[in-house]
Amino acid sequence: MNNTESIHGHEVIHMVHSNPGTTEADLAAKVASTYGENATFHACSGDGMSLSDLLVFLAERDKVHRRDGKVFPGGSPDCDHDGEDHQH
Repeated sequence: MNNTESIHGHEVIHMVHSNPGTTEADLAAKVASTYGENATFHACSGDGMSLSDLLVFLAERDKVHRRDGKVFPGGSPDCDHDGEDHQH
């Protein structure tokens, strides 16, 4: 994959939903193998994020939960902006 392409955060959310309770290190390895070591991420209301930044961003919005070095699915993976829910 071209490392200059920004990946939507929903791709990471889907990875977490596919493997709930994965360690952050294992998730980082999976993301790196899928999208490259230098991948950046975006969401509807943010861009240019590292994986670490994205996980903070998603946790603040209840899209994922982080506990004891592991990542779990959060609430709805849908975007909620402009009063409208949708997926990407």
